[in-house]
Formats: sequence, C-alpha cells, structure tokens
Amino acid sequence: MENKRALSKNQFMTSKFDSSGYHFMEKEGTFEGVLKCKMWGKSQNLLAFIQLNGGEKIICSAWQKTNYMGLTDILVGTKINVSFEKSSNGRLYLRAAEALEE
Repeated sequence: MENKRALSKNQFMTSKFDSSGYHFMEKEGTFEGVLKCKMWGKSQNLLAFIQLNGGEKIICSAWQKTNYMGLTDILVGTKINVSFEKSSNGRLYLRAAEALEE
C-alpha cells in the first residue's frame, strides 16, 4: 500500500484498515500525527486518515485543484503536520500538509 498514491474505494473496502473512530476535523490549528491510510473520494478528492499525537483520529479531504496538498506523495506511516483554517463561509478546510523528518 505504501507505493500507491491512494486506495480506490474497492481496495479500501477490502483492506483491513479500521476506519471506525475517525471523524472530520472540527477545530482550526496545526496538528502533528501519523498518516494511517489514503483513499480516493467520489469528487476527485483524496481522503487522508490521520491519527494525531494525542490519539484523536481525523479524516481530511484534499482536492485536485490544490494538488492534493502533496498528500499523494507522502507515504502511509509518515509523521506529518496538517493545518486547518475556516474559510469566509465558515467551513473548515485543510490548508497545508507536510511530511516531518524523522
């Protein structure tokens, strides 16, 4: 799986990845965690499953128009920083994602 950009929906459904407990981020800020899984969404988006250092499990969506925030090139298992900001319409969006050096 590490060599794939992301799993298809069918690959995700047959994988052994446990997505229970994951939710979309609800607060602004920058957070550190580990990229646990990636899958392609329905709308040319990439869904990234991240376990934050405090144990919280989040899902974030990255879009083609932002080059998926570089998440396509980050291997599963990598420590990353993700930043979320509210837009003018009040919705929370992923604004940055970067791999951390170990």
